[in-house]
Amino acid sequence: MSDTQKIPADVSKWAEDVIECREIRISPAGTYEVYRAPSAVAAKEFLSRKSLPDSDAHIIVETPEGNWCSDSGGIYLEKLLPFQLSLERAQCRGRIKARPSGLGLKMAALGLMDNFTVDVKCGRCGHVWLDGLRYRDKTLVQCPRCRALNLVDSRRCISRPKPSDAFLKP
Repeated sequence: MSDTQKIPADVSKWAEDVIECREIRISPAGTYEVYRAPSAVAAKEFLSRKSLPDSDAHIIVETPEGNWCSDSGGIYLEKLLPFQLSLERAQCRGRIKARPSGLGLKMAALGLMDNFTVDVKCGRCGHVWLDGLRYRDKTLVQCPRCRALNLVDSRRCISRPKPSDAFLKP
């Protein structure tokens, strides 16, 4: 018998949000809930309202715009998309609107994630949204309102890991 219990989730649907539950896995490593959403906007809205069942829970929402996830550290982008490295496609300059979370920034600084999440303000329409940025580099992000491709510079976002953080490095 396996330590991991799989529960088929195709019967569970979040019709009002068009969020579909695909699978729930329960294992000694924690609970993993996997959903599908039509967009990153819908995924982030869903994750902001969804509570974690326990401290070892992980919620993953698959979208055409990448996988958005939530755990005890907050909401994060699993991995940047290839277009986000095509800086020459920028149509305007976006800017960081708020301080990034300490944990996400630290994970990116240590190379454990390829991005950290932060609120970004569109250089064209002024809309503010949560998106993933490369650590201390430039990243291309797309405004969910006007669809403009914003070039955002995160070189001023610096994490200064403590010596005790060394255990986190792979």
